[in-house]
Amino acid sequence: MEPIKENKWASKIRPLSLLFLNLFVAFLTIADGNMHWDELHFTVAKEYISLYQYLLLLAYSFYFGGRSVEKVSQILKSNKEGKK
Repeated sequence: MEPIKENKWASKIRPLSLLFLNLFVAFLTIADGNMHWDELHFTVAKEYISLYQYLLLLAYSFYFGGRSVEKVSQILKSNKEGKK
């Protein structure tokens, strides 16, 4: 069996989606009117704090969890092929 060649674009989907999620939520937080230029202070609404917590916990869990599962499956597969 030939090894499957890794698609360069497919390997970048998770990091790009993680980056997009972080930037998009940060942009929404700033664009919501939380920046007060005249008083030079920045406030974040409580709703955004819980949104950050849930989205980032979910995104980072799937990102690093998915990579861990892939690595373990590669190791198990290579060990299985090595025994043959």
